[in-house]
Amino acid sequence: MIADVNKIFFFVLLFFGGIILVLYIAKPAPLWSCGAKFTVVKNSGLNDSEVFEKACFYEKTRTECESVDIYKKATDTFGTEDGISDCVWKFSPGKQSE
Repeated sequence: MIADVNKIFFFVLLFFGGIILVLYIAKPAPLWSCGAKFTVVKNSGLNDSEVFEKACFYEKTRTECESVDIYKKATDTFGTEDGISDCVWKFSPGKQSE
């Protein structure tokens, strides 16, 4: 009798442990993300817009995202602040994490 209870308990733990493991591994991508307001040019080499786009990508909250200032539009230069946020907090359904 005790052996049967132990087997049942073992299989219950195994079942729920498997569910937790699957949920941990297959966690969904976040629905909100931070993206660049400026145009990101994709070409064969790495350019400034691609490098500075990562400053937006790594921000995980709206406040942090909207405080990024890395592009000066008037002179079209990266790495220079102009007091205007260069990232936007946007809804991204189904977007996969990079």
